[in-house]
Order: sequence, then structure tokens, then C-alpha cells
Amino acid sequence: MTDAPKYSNSLIHAQSPYLLQHAHNPVNWMEWGKPAWEKAKREDKLVLVSIGYASCHWCHVMEHESFENSDTAAIMNEYFVCIKVDREERPDVDQIYMDAVQLITGRGGWPLNMFCLPDGKPIHGGTYFPNRDWNQLLFQLHDLYLNRRQEALDYGQKLTEGVVNMDVLKSNKSSLPTKEQLNDILDKWSKQFDWTHGGNARTPKFPLPVNFHFLLNASLLFPKSEAKNMLCLTLDKMAFGGIYDQLQGGFARYSVDAYWKVPHFEKMLYDNGQLISLYAKAAGIYQRNDYAQIARQCISFMDDEWKSPEGLYYSSYDADSEGEEGTYYVWTWEELKEIPVVARQLFVEYYTCIEKGNWEHGKNILHATMSIPDFAALKGMDLIQVSTAIEAGRNLLLSKRAQRIMPALDDKCILAWNALALEGLCDAARYLQDDDIKQKALDLANAIETYSKVSGKYHRIVKNGQASIPAFSEDLSALCSAYISLYQVCFDEKWLLLAKEITDEIIHSFMDEQTGLIYFISHDAEPLIARKKDLSDDVLPGANSTFAFCLMKLHHYFAVPRYQEIAQSMLEEMSEAFLKHSPWYSHWGQSYLLKEFGLYQLCVSGPHAEKAITEPSLLPIPNLILAAAEKTSELPILQNRIGEKTNYYLCMDETCFAPETDLTSALANKK
Repeated sequence: MTDAPKYSNSLIHAQSPYLLQHAHNPVNWMEWGKPAWEKAKREDKLVLVSIGYASCHWCHVMEHESFENSDTAAIMNEYFVCIKVDREERPDVDQIYMDAVQLITGRGGWPLNMFCLPDGKPIHGGTYFPNRDWNQLLFQLHDLYLNRRQEALDYGQKLTEGVVNMDVLKSNKSSLPTKEQLNDILDKWSKQFDWTHGGNARTPKFPLPVNFHFLLNASLLFPKSEAKNMLCLTLDKMAFGGIYDQLQGGFARYSVDAYWKVPHFEKMLYDNGQLISLYAKAAGIYQRNDYAQIARQCISFMDDEWKSPEGLYYSSYDADSEGEEGTYYVWTWEELKEIPVVARQLFVEYYTCIEKGNWEHGKNILHATMSIPDFAALKGMDLIQVSTAIEAGRNLLLSKRAQRIMPALDDKCILAWNALALEGLCDAARYLQDDDIKQKALDLANAIETYSKVSGKYHRIVKNGQASIPAFSEDLSALCSAYISLYQVCFDEKWLLLAKEITDEIIHSFMDEQTGLIYFISHDAEPLIARKKDLSDDVLPGANSTFAFCLMKLHHYFAVPRYQEIAQSMLEEMSEAFLKHSPWYSHWGQSYLLKEFGLYQLCVSGPHAEKAITEPSLLPIPNLILAAAEKTSELPILQNRIGEKTNYYLCMDETCFAPETDLTSALANKK
């Protein structure tokens, strides 16, 4: 028998794993919602909105220091209404208060702690606070609200106006970037690049797959640029580093150093979904088997560790286990000595492990500095002998790791992140020419349709088979993009038709008619103190850049001029921001590349059309969409093009070349 918890609060009824972590704090936490705000108004108290997520290390630290402290909790309960928010469930709430804390402090992150007036307007906030500082802040803010009320009200109004204005673009519509300007951006990136370790020349170092997808496509359209070298150096170094789980596959969220060695050990679905796509594309385009292996290992990791009974993927693994960060992944010298002696020396040398530990507390992080073939050549040894030794070490450590306490799992399934995983599977299926992965993609898409969609409406969260929280534009735009990619793998028109339905819903429920840009929340969503637009690209591609990319493609599939008009308006609105700050708008860059180089459409019809359109020679053409049908089609792009023999139609924008009977002849029409 176990002792009953000493404390419980209303979070015991929550679904979110993050909220449930706080259900037995002595703080009287409430979930975000009408009851909490009504209580604040009724009791005339300031509100603490405390935001984090289940795998957040510093969220755990602050919980232990302050939220589990009964003395601190007594102050919080006396003077504040305390609301806990899972940022992954409510990114709309997180976005508003993150903007506010960045205005206050110039930086952001999690845990995010924002103090608000009873109407939700923010007055003060920050990220992690040590307990002593936190207690002082609680008293100071209570005193401010009690004795200098008007000062608090005025500041709340001013800060709210600042949050609202952060989304207001400072420029009018401008012309789209030219080829010369796009090439100049690549030159600027190369000057900010870490030419020793890959990635941007700063720490901490995030993978940022959105940036490197742009570089991948740019490397093909600007073959004389440094884009390919920047991309491949980064992919190589990440794959060797501690940020990559050398035993099982899967990437951690970021590296705390400049050379990918020491990760922040949490693993996120959104990173791995995007990196599967990136490594698979690079494998197919550059003929790199090592990249293909990374993509396959990441897929296996996700299937083994994160696949829910419904067929969706869970969200993340915590960085911590057994009360410490990284414990699950690191090794003492004594543990490494259990590797058979013949293999041990090669294994520890390859992974740069040492007796005193290559990290803190005498622990070793497995990280390499070169590929196994290069290591074998350096040692002057047979590649098979070296590979066998390293594999033996991996297998032994995997078996030992299976006996450890695993990091905590966040078992909610998020629609946007599953859509990114779906797109990753689609790209892996196509660029690795793998039918088994294609079936995984179809299975995931069907699970999304079964569990995330209720009464015709998509929902952001699925937990224990139950859907909740209406989808945001981030979810819908990511799903639209994934379904377009899925069609180009299986050529089942169902998925394109669903992408069109999603597009029309976004236009109807999220779009700002003046700019064509879309809001994060729908027109009929719960009103917040500000209605934000997701304009930039960060660790995830933004909702707006993703939607513009989708509109450009769907315009050609369905011959809907309005799609093109909206996309053009969006791109004109964002052109100046992209040119000034391209690394933070790099997914917009994908659309600007298509606009400048043109978007080819390759339609194949007739017998064996679907097989004919999967030729590897199509993979290195980034400005190309595919359509195929053997007998009939509902798509305007294929109308009047299906006959008794296989024909290839290549079109650019609104003009088509004469049909050809073989792919080589059709592609010869390409500029």
C-alpha cells in the first residue's frame, strides 16, 4: 500500500500529463477557463498564469523549489488565483503571455510565469525564479495591486497594447524576393554558419529543421551556393553528436554546447518528425545511405516508444529520470567495462568515452567525431571488424538501458505534431522508395481521421482515445501540408480532397480578409486579450508560411484562382520581414523559391501511371508537384488527360508542354 497524497487540487481532473504533475502540489491550482477568471474577479485578486510542459526540466525544478513548498504555496493561495497551463494544449494562451514576457524581460522560455489582472491583462512575468526571489515577488505584486491599483491597471493596459501590436507588420505589401536577393540570403547565412561543427554559430544549438529544409531546396536551385555544404556538414555533425541517441535513434531537443555533444535530453515528436523528412530527402537527393539509416532509426524509435494504441504518436520524453537530467542516456566507466574486451576499446574510442567521464559526475555521453568508415580508415582496420565491435557495444548497452527507469512520457497526441510526423513518413517513403514506410504513413493518416476528427471537426489533442480542444490554424495547416505530401506518395485522391476541405475551413474560420494572413485561433474561439497570428518560423514551421505553401500547390491541383490570390497576398505581406530576418522566416523562403523559379506540375496518366511517377530521377527537383491516375480522376489537373497509353504532361504555372510517352522526354522541356 502507498500513502495517500498530502495535498490535492482541482488538477486531479485534468487530462494533460503536465497538469497532472501538479495535481498534488499544495498550491490551489486551477485549469485555464471561465471558473478561474470568475473567481479572480469575485475575490478581486491578481492571477498567476504558470505555463510549462511535461518534459520541461526547469519547470520541474521550479515546481520542486516553490510549488511543492507549503510556505510558498500559502502565499500564492492567499493573494493570487493560480492557473496552470500546458503550453502544448493551449499554444494560443502561451503565445500571448510569451510575447508579454519578452516585452518585459527581452527573453522567453519555460516555465513561463505571468501575473495578470483579473481581466487577463499581464502586468509582470518571467521564466524560472529561485524560491527566495519568487517569494519576494509574490509580496511585491500583492502590495502593488493593493496599494497602487491604478499603476497596475495602467501598466496592464500598456503591456496588452504592446502584445497586440507585436503582430502588426511595420511595412506595407512589397514585391517578392528576386533570385539575386535569395542568393544573397544564402551568402549571409554562410557568414553566420559554424563551419567546424555545423548549424548556426551560437549556443545553445537547435536543429531548426525548417532552416535546413530551405537550404536543401536552395542547394538544388542554386547549385553554386554553399547551401549543400552547410546542410550536409550539419546533418553529419548532428548524427555523430550526443544530441542523437546513438543506441536507439531519435534526436533530443537541442544541444547546450556548440558541437552537438551535450543535449538537453528531452525528445520531442515535432523535432523527430521533421528530421526524418530532412534526412530522408538528403539521402534520396545526395545518395547518402548513412542519412537513410538515420531516418529509418528515427522511425523505428517513434514506432517502438511513442506509438499509441490508437495509432497516433505521443508527444515527448522528459529529460529527467530518477530525479536527474540525462540519467537514462549516460554511462559510467564501470558500466562501459562490461562491453567485451575485444569490442570495448574500439567502442569507447569511437564514442570518445574516458575513465573520468566526458561529461559531469564521471558520466559519459556517447558522441562521435566522424563516421564509422572514416574511423576504421584512421585506425587502419577492416571496416567490418570495426562495425561489428561498435554494434556489439551498442547491443550490450541497449540491453542494460532497458533495465533502467525510463524518462517520463507525455502521452497526449497533438494533431500538429502528428501531422509533422506524417509528412516525415511521406518523405521517407518517397525519397527512400520504401513501401513499408508508405503503409506507416497511411496508417497514421487514417488514425488521425478516426480519432482527431469528431463530427467533421478536427481537434488538437487526443488522449486515451478521446479528442479535445478544437484545432488551431497550426494544426490544420500542418495537416493540410501532410495530406498533400501523402497524395504524392500513394496517389489516392481522398487525401487531396481532404486537404482542400481543410484549406476551405481555414479560409472561412481563420483568415484576416485584409491581408490573407490567418489567425492562430478561429473566429468563434474563446476570446483572449489579443488575437495573434503565427507569422515567423521557429522550431516548427509557422501556420501562415505552411498555409501559403499549401495554397500554391492546391491552386494547381484544383484550379482555384482564389488560392493563388490569397497566397500572393500573404507572400507580399511577409516579403520585407523575410528579407530582413530570413532565418526566422525560412519556411516562407520555400514559397519564395517556388514563386521565383516557378512550380512545375508533372501529370502521368494511363496504365502504370502511379508506378511511372515514382522514378528516382524526380527527387532532385524541389519545385515540382506530382499527379497520377490510371483510369479516372476527380482532379481538375488530370481532366481530359487519361487515355489508353501512358502519357507524361509537364506544366509550368498555367502552361503545359505537349504530352510525351516517356519521363526523360517530358523532363527535357524543363528549363
